[in-house]
Amino acid sequence: MDLSVGTELPPFERETRMENWNRFAAVMDEFVPHHMDDDDGKKSGMPGAFGMGNLQSSYMHNLVRDWMGESG
Repeated sequence: MDLSVGTELPPFERETRMENWNRFAAVMDEFVPHHMDDDDGKKSGMPGAFGMGNLQSSYMHNLVRDWMGESG
């Protein structure tokens, strides 16, 4: 694998809905209003409710794992 500064990773898309966030919040005990409610998300300066940092990190992990392939 040729890896250098500036290497672009392929796009990674994951469909998430409130059900996914709710399940993740239950596992992480992270029922924070701005993750669950659009109005609270807007009060935080976002366009609506937004995903947890740990959930976003897990998606980044998936992107890198997929990019590296099965053998890693």
